[in-house]
Amino acid sequence: MISVDTFDTWLRAGFIPGPHIERGQIVRWHWPSLERHLINDGPSHEPDPFLEGVKNLKKKRDLPAGRVEPSRWPLPSSAGDHLDRWYSKLGFDPHTMTDADMERLQEEAFDRWKSEFIFTRLGKRERDVLRQFQGIQPGSLVRPAGIKGLGVDTEQRLEARGFIATRYRDNDANLLEGWELTEAGNQAVQAVLAGQEPDRPAR
Repeated sequence: MISVDTFDTWLRAGFIPGPHIERGQIVRWHWPSLERHLINDGPSHEPDPFLEGVKNLKKKRDLPAGRVEPSRWPLPSSAGDHLDRWYSKLGFDPHTMTDADMERLQEEAFDRWKSEFIFTRLGKRERDVLRQFQGIQPGSLVRPAGIKGLGVDTEQRLEARGFIATRYRDNDANLLEGWELTEAGNQAVQAVLAGQEPDRPAR
């Protein structure tokens, strides 16, 4: 019931934990750990709110002039459940807001994350990945098999910093073609290889 972009947004927001295994393009979650996270590490006999929300999806219908079709996102099972908390964090109301509103709010959430993240220091995984770009010319396409440890989270972090650009086949966001190192990324690679911290924007 969700897109890849939505899953990635949930991952960045901490709504779901990071992968249990992440080796290059092999990314796997441990379902029991994920389930415990979603039910706040306690036993629960409540039905899955995502699956239950499917029952509440609004059917397409003819609306009076001037009215807007509400969102088709699932309704929370109860006030305060994890889906309701996530909606609240975004500022989304599935009763009155549209799918376009959800898309806008997720983009705004990503922009807020990016505006703060770019001031942070490089993490170990980011450094490990940048070292693998040694000798790669900016603008050259690097296939996924050529870089180890560059999963979704690390990819988004390096892209947010402006160090890499992600390329997809025929503009299809589901078919990754590879990455291109940017000029800023090339400078970051040199800094990491010299044991230094790449330049960060000033606040």
